Amino acid sequence: CSSDLAIQFMATRGFVPEGERFNAEAATTRQEFYKWLLLFAERVPQHSQNDRLQIELEMLQNGEKNATRREIALALARLLPKNSLKTPYADVEETTLQNALDTLAYYGVKSSLWDSWESYAPNGQLLFRPNAPLSHADMLQTFYLIQRVSGSLYRDNPADFKNGRKP
Repeated sequence: CSSDLAIQFMATRGFVPEGERFNAEAATTRQEFYKWLLLFAERVPQHSQNDRLQIELEMLQNGEKNATRREIALALARLLPKNSLKTPYADVEETTLQNALDTLAYYGVKSSLWDSWESYAPNGQLLFRPNAPLSHADMLQTFYLIQRVSGSLYRDNPADFKNGRKP
């Protein structure tokens, strides 16, 4: 999936960072991530009021710091139906995180999406880098892929009715 397409698609649906200019390479802060996660949670059929409250609580804690891949993976996996595609990472030992990553892999989200060939160790094993941040572009591409695999969670958006698209 093209990063530019994902950015444009998600931006027309309210997924824009704070500030005057969009910087695709800037790291996603916790506040930005949890704001976007709230928007996304409204579209996920299985989300509950408890999910929303948990997201809001997490958003208030250390909002200006960069969100880590670990935080992002765990928060996204909590919202999504528990599908799974086993994807072992060489640098992940935590079972809860590995389960979250298996859920995200089902939706096409793996570290190779963000890091390309740099996501592989010299021995060929996949690396996740749990403490690394995600850029705005990578974050929006992640949301885009999940919503596409989920059956387009945004069919009711007016932008989707242009050029003869049907809901």
